[in-house]
Amino acid sequence: MEDKNIFIHIPKTGGVTINTAMHNVPNQTKIDFNYRHLDLRTFKSTCADIFNPSNIDKYQDYDLITMVREPVDRLASQYYSYKGKTILKKLMRSNFNNFKEYVSNPRTSNFMVGFLLGKPLYSREKITAKDLDLVIKTIEALPIHVGVFEHYNESMGYFQDVTGIKWHKKLDVKRITLSRVSIDEITEEERAIIRKKNTIDFEFYTYCQERFESIRKKYEGYQINFIKNKYDKVIPFASSVCLFEICVKNKSYLKLNFDFFKKLNFYLLNEKEISDGRVFCDLWNKSFLKHIETRFNGSDFYKGLKLASNKDEDPLKTTMNIGHALDEFFRNQGKKGEKYFKRLEFNKEEIKQLRPSGNSIISRLFRR
Repeated sequence: MEDKNIFIHIPKTGGVTINTAMHNVPNQTKIDFNYRHLDLRTFKSTCADIFNPSNIDKYQDYDLITMVREPVDRLASQYYSYKGKTILKKLMRSNFNNFKEYVSNPRTSNFMVGFLLGKPLYSREKITAKDLDLVIKTIEALPIHVGVFEHYNESMGYFQDVTGIKWHKKLDVKRITLSRVSIDEITEEERAIIRKKNTIDFEFYTYCQERFESIRKKYEGYQINFIKNKYDKVIPFASSVCLFEICVKNKSYLKLNFDFFKKLNFYLLNEKEISDGRVFCDLWNKSFLKHIETRFNGSDFYKGLKLASNKDEDPLKTTMNIGHALDEFFRNQGKKGEKYFKRLEFNKEEIKQLRPSGNSIISRLFRR
């Protein structure tokens, strides 16, 4: 039976959760006629033909859905998801060292509207008011049913009515960005840059918000229990990036100890075959502190990091607490802190006896 539902997945709008729920599968499906997203071979959007005026009749018999997201929040999510990926920096044709530099680059501007028109990621083409007009006319002509990320539950209720798919009342959130800041931490200067460079996306988002508001009350009581497990994301993250990338601002320290962190990750992931994100964080924290203790035992540097590690029982929060304490120490100590700004040498013998907290089964496995 032909599938009459088409999902247009604008990146960083919670789309993987929708895609997997539509097909009742654990992982994101491949791009095809019914699932429009970025083609990771070309980094080009696959939905240009939908917004081609000559194809209106072709799609009239389909139920099309998509989700939009407030531009500042969506850009922050995109930056913190993409920032460690070298290929994306190559696509931008320039480097970026922080969020401000990223959003200042014109290639990151008005991505939502550009994506719907089939533009590639970080396209050089300028998105215009004429482009926005075409997108809006297509949405109204087909129509395309647009949800709003900030009203995710109501949007899912709306999509259920449109597609006829009965969502499970419990859904896993498929993409969680470990390293992103809260939207409240984005500075007013950064927000001003985003507003200036993304006027088309802001107009589009406002249009979608107002359109959705006309039907939102009908779905106010609709509720899905979204299950967020940040530890599911730890192993994929740590496979390529130092865990301190989620919190440490002192990138010089991370660069100095790149080899140490690489070897620590390899030891835990490959030699000890840790596959549980919570256990990985716990052992990673203990391993780092053990090396600091061995190198700088009794120092204010070690004492400060150790104190920070005792503030929370959640291993990932502990990682962040240690990272923040590290940043604060070097920021406050100035030249006095230089004697601790030294390259660490990885020695697995120092950490062989460390055990995960709480889980006796995993502790026993780790003894092998």
